[in-house]
Amino acid sequence: MLAAASENLAKHHANVLSGYHDTVRWSFFADLTDCDATIEQVQRELASIGGVSDVVNTDSVNGIIVDSLHFPIMLAGKRAIILRAETLNSILVRIREMFGEDGAVAKVLLFTMGEAAGQAMFKATAAQIGAKVRDELANIINIYSATGFGIFRLSDVDLDRGTATVIALENFECASHTRTRSKPFSQFVRGHLAGFFSGVFGRRVDAVEAQCVARGDGCCEFRVEPEAGRKS
Repeated sequence: MLAAASENLAKHHANVLSGYHDTVRWSFFADLTDCDATIEQVQRELASIGGVSDVVNTDSVNGIIVDSLHFPIMLAGKRAIILRAETLNSILVRIREMFGEDGAVAKVLLFTMGEAAGQAMFKATAAQIGAKVRDELANIINIYSATGFGIFRLSDVDLDRGTATVIALENFECASHTRTRSKPFSQFVRGHLAGFFSGVFGRRVDAVEAQCVARGDGCCEFRVEPEAGRKS
């Protein structure tokens, strides 16, 4: 069906710009500037291909195309919401402004928000792949890259001791503040790592940012370890 649909579009000189497909649906953007058929004709012909159940299109309005066909957005089988990194960062910065740039309240609040998000990510991942989260941790950590946090790499991990070191390049929370701070800046991300690894280790852990690009270091480095005094 995909091959037949592609041949039909090529026959009419419709230029497919980008898209994606899964086992049940092919979605794509197409430039019809040089197309020798109307949108309605193309739609009818695609719908007539054997096996095709429906064809739905969204046209541009005054040069603007907004995707109205794919709600809800899904991530790992669950509904997702997309935020630009700068949008999320502006929320975190506003919290710092409200409670003081270096104040304890802002730091605890950001850490706690991140921790809750990290715990939720572990639970969602474990629900899908079970113990493989621990067995394939060096690969699973790539979820942070896949979801836009930055390029995260597991440097070392000790499952028995409950310790790990994570190297982060382009950490969204710190990248826009490079060399502007005197202390490590990331509170939300270190909380997120603490929440995620608490699930991995089966005990409450902390994450300390030992290196930070906002402070002028070459990367953000997080060290995860059990925190004394925290109940498991």
